[in-house]
Amino acid sequence: MDIVKVISLKKKYVSGKIEVNAINGIDLNIKKGEFLAITGPSGSGKSTLLNIVGGNEFPTEGVVEINKKILSSMNDEELTIFRRRNIGFVFQRFNLIPYLNIYQNIVLPLELDHADIDSEFVKELIDELGLDDQIFKMPDELSGGQQQRAAIARALVTRPAIILADEPTGSLDSENSEKVISLLGNMARKYNQTIGMVTHNVDIAHRADRMIRIEDGKISDERQGGYKDER
Repeated sequence: MDIVKVISLKKKYVSGKIEVNAINGIDLNIKKGEFLAITGPSGSGKSTLLNIVGGNEFPTEGVVEINKKILSSMNDEELTIFRRRNIGFVFQRFNLIPYLNIYQNIVLPLELDHADIDSEFVKELIDELGLDDQIFKMPDELSGGQQQRAAIARALVTRPAIILADEPTGSLDSENSEKVISLLGNMARKYNQTIGMVTHNVDIAHRADRMIRIEDGKISDERQGGYKDER
């Protein structure tokens, strides 16, 4: 089943007389439980694509459908609620709230939505991500790899339809990058979680189920990846 459908997507930026076609006609489906890597050179449109799929930007043309809901059919309030319940974000810079401890950061999306906290599931996530002895620490007391794992737990806690990760290993060293990619892949399989990840690292992209390459705002290549669960 397709969780994400992108149809005839275009995004144009205009500055004075200069026009830039960041996305220039993309069709893309992402299946439930799939780990998709999006690669391409800087400025190719891969992060723009992720932002539009995540509802952070609106396309100039085309349709984005997530979990059978068309994003452009919603008003601002509806879209905010839908994103909070259906889309988990993992960023390069972690974006943890500095004055909340790790546990509070992880459950924050549930509290913002006034949703019940499934303590058993939260504990399972924390244990799975190796954060059980870190939950009462503040973000600045953790390593970069630990902070990124906390960000992954926060993205998963609402059991969203899709997790969108924008260069999630960009601020990490090679050892922590490997751990984070393994965790993302293992989370996708354990929870049948759908993941769309932007990365400039082709070696990391090969770990996903499928890779697409974006060039000049279009999909220039698509191939199956070679992810293996290495736990």
